[in-house]
Amino acid sequence: MPLNKDQLGALVDFVDAHVQAAGCDHTRRFTERWATGQQVLMDRLAEGLDEYGGYCDCEVVMNCDPEQVLGP
Repeated sequence: MPLNKDQLGALVDFVDAHVQAAGCDHTRRFTERWATGQQVLMDRLAEGLDEYGGYCDCEVVMNCDPEQVLGP
């Protein structure tokens, strides 16, 4: 995972808010928007998210909890 715990938490919060407002279209469009704004390389981020089942925005929210992914 190329993010630290705070960054992953910010990503999940950002994506969650957008998915609740607009729904998930089974892509990572909101994840990509966050990554671009934070200057995070999406290729590396996608690899990290894939390891935890974050294949689309709603799965990022459901499967990539910072406490579970990066520990307490």
